[in-house]
Amino acid sequence: MKKAVFVSVLLFCSVAASFASDEKENVKFAVGYSQLTVANSNEDTSVSQAAARIWFNDTYGADFTLGFQNNNVNGQSNNVFVLGGKMLGKVISIKNLDVYWLAGLNFGSASVAGASSSLFRISGGAGVEYYILPRLSLLTEIEIAYLSQKDNDRFGIVAGWVPQAGVRFYF
Repeated sequence: MKKAVFVSVLLFCSVAASFASDEKENVKFAVGYSQLTVANSNEDTSVSQAAARIWFNDTYGADFTLGFQNNNVNGQSNNVFVLGGKMLGKVISIKNLDVYWLAGLNFGSASVAGASSSLFRISGGAGVEYYILPRLSLLTEIEIAYLSQKDNDRFGIVAGWVPQAGVRFYF
């Protein structure tokens, strides 16, 4: 498992570096907020994440997230930590609206009632980013993901039919 994670991260970083070297004239950088739904033994938890997005050129970009949550559900403490990244590619760009494909990886840990486990998620999907102001955008994404999380023995394909939401402020 550790080798697969290492190879995945290495591949992700090399693809990001190759896209970054293509064209540097239209680089845009943003910070913002996103949510990610993580399954646990009681119910799915929506984890708040700080996010950074960079568009290397007019076509390719990357999104990086860092999230954590600590809450109590039915008297049990749930702690979640998630680190993730996505490659983005614009499909359509119309005035204030961008439609893009995405491919992402998430790593982390989840602790439910003292029992902790690692979290690995690989996903693909599509997203829409709408610029309400020239430097402020709202976005939503829908993904199909493979989730591996040991604490509740959930292995399989997970379809995120409830879109993820986020906001980005560009510098």
